[in-house]
Amino acid sequence: IIFSYLGHFGVQLFILISGYGLTKSMLSKPQSWGEFMGSRLKKIYPLLIVAILTFAIANLIIFRQMPALGDWREIGWKMLLIHTLIPGSGVSVCGPWWFFGLIVQLYILFPIILGLTQRHGTKILAGTMVISYLWIMTALFLCDHDPGFVLAMQNAPGHLPEFSFGIWLA
Repeated sequence: IIFSYLGHFGVQLFILISGYGLTKSMLSKPQSWGEFMGSRLKKIYPLLIVAILTFAIANLIIFRQMPALGDWREIGWKMLLIHTLIPGSGVSVCGPWWFFGLIVQLYILFPIILGLTQRHGTKILAGTMVISYLWIMTALFLCDHDPGFVLAMQNAPGHLPEFSFGIWLA
């Protein structure tokens, strides 16, 4: 119960460390955006495929049936890595899979944020954090209790503060 309650701190810590590690890596060995994304997707997709196959096999063993048609639609959104952008799909099928969409969104934004920071200084990171906090507070206040709304914390804007802080630390 304690780990379940405190789990969100692990996510935030992982994202902070990701921002730090990605920055250190990119500064020591610069890559184009395409090379960067390709190397990251090569790491993410095998894990996602193993998770989906495990889910399907577990359904066969436990329930003696394949996942329902609606589950396959949701799995398709997850394979496209857009599930957190679709209302009600972020935590469908398997709750922790929301992280795949989030981390890919951060990967997409990372070279842009790092490039802007290198050109304009850390004020870019400060501005990113402020805009993100405004996004989070607005989304939580206006929409977070609506199950048909895309949740702020399942997407990159909800985690840009700790990601940007990791970039700044590096």
